[in-house]
Amino acid sequence: MKKQLLFIFAMCIPFCFIAQVSFAPKVSINTSTGAQPYAIASGLIDDDAFEDIVLGTLNGNTLEWYKNNGDGTFTIQPLITNTLSSITSVQLYDVNNDGFIDVVANGFSSNNVAWFANDGNGNFGGQQILASGVSGAADFIFADVNNDGNVDLVIAAYSANSVFWYEGDGTGNFGSANLIDNSITNPGSMSVSDIDGDGDLDLVVSTGSFTVGVNSIQVYINDLIPSGTTSFLKEANPVTDNKRNFFNCSFEDVDGDGNFDILATELGASPGVGKFYWYEFDGTNYIETEFATSIGNPASVKMFDLDNDGLKDIILSSGSSGAGNDVVWFKNQGDGSFAAEEVIDNTQSQAYVFTVADFDNDGDLDIVSAAFNQNDLNYFENQLIVLSVDDFNQNKVSFYPNPVTDYLFIEGISNNETFKLYNQLGQLIIQTKIDNLATINLSTLSPGIYFVELSGNSKPFKLIKQ
Repeated sequence: MKKQLLFIFAMCIPFCFIAQVSFAPKVSINTSTGAQPYAIASGLIDDDAFEDIVLGTLNGNTLEWYKNNGDGTFTIQPLITNTLSSITSVQLYDVNNDGFIDVVANGFSSNNVAWFANDGNGNFGGQQILASGVSGAADFIFADVNNDGNVDLVIAAYSANSVFWYEGDGTGNFGSANLIDNSITNPGSMSVSDIDGDGDLDLVVSTGSFTVGVNSIQVYINDLIPSGTTSFLKEANPVTDNKRNFFNCSFEDVDGDGNFDILATELGASPGVGKFYWYEFDGTNYIETEFATSIGNPASVKMFDLDNDGLKDIILSSGSSGAGNDVVWFKNQGDGSFAAEEVIDNTQSQAYVFTVADFDNDGDLDIVSAAFNQNDLNYFENQLIVLSVDDFNQNKVSFYPNPVTDYLFIEGISNNETFKLYNQLGQLIIQTKIDNLATINLSTLSPGIYFVELSGNSKPFKLIKQ
């Protein structure tokens, strides 16, 4: 079932929070990256408070990191490695639980996933294999699949038409492969969330075959038995099928109704034939909605709050070469609808991937994207202008200390409010009820940027974990 997405331009009412989003023109970080940059991530690599960048290249086989100097510039550092073959996915995660963010990347052609230990100052050790013999190792996810408190690893084996998970012990060691499915053709992109509300993480996988009309999106329900076995049940019907090459899929509560929907991008073989979809979950079925966009070959899609109104907006990039828009965003209007796209950039070629973070520490989210066809890495500063503020800013909510190491103290809230903590990927990490003068133990979190959301307030707070 399809429906046309109607874009409704909302009228502002008195005392609303009004902000104008404007992105500065492109600033080149590097115009000669390794050949064909195709994977990107951001996080606190060294011992300062500025978000750094890690970039992986498909044809150059380089894993590069760029130090954020804190003044709007970035400096390339010594290569992390150039031995992985065809990097298509990069993650920043504290693999060995030593308090420092490590770098993890795949080698699509070398059929493995490897990690590189960070000493906390941006110096990286040699390659350590997390999983080998994974034919066409593509997307991978760190997630606690079996609810034992230790993070596990999920990997899509593109060439083996399979998805596996590997049990982690919390110290950087992962067990042998556990099969999730071996009947899905060319799995490419994945995402996890607890979509059925039973306390464990479920999985969505999209396929990326270059054969037109055979691609699908499939949901797997985690059938975890506490203190027992972990298995995934493939839903009988796919979310969608008979599509072109899916580049990206992710669980998101797009319309804010409490159900996890799916956002997906369909990448065509030629300009102008791809599409951008929202699959709305009504609790039983997925309803397909096609977003209207000027981008003919949608690639990466992410949801972040660009205008600081407490609502996640949509950011979309283009896989097309040549003229046309390359990065756009859609404002979330808070009623389940989105405004028409606004162009962030139209100067790149095949901006397959981007990362979002507050790179200049000014309280709003910026974007760094990679131009595959130009070997470019580019920075777009969010020059958010606040025109007026709502009554929320009169609330005297206090979070301290920030940055935080162990315990976060919260004052100025009502009793029985819901505290939610999200990571930079928008994944819910902590959810609990709290009263005024609350104390939250964050000692086990990896260092990085997080976002706190309270049920009694509309605007999220940025939190730095050291």
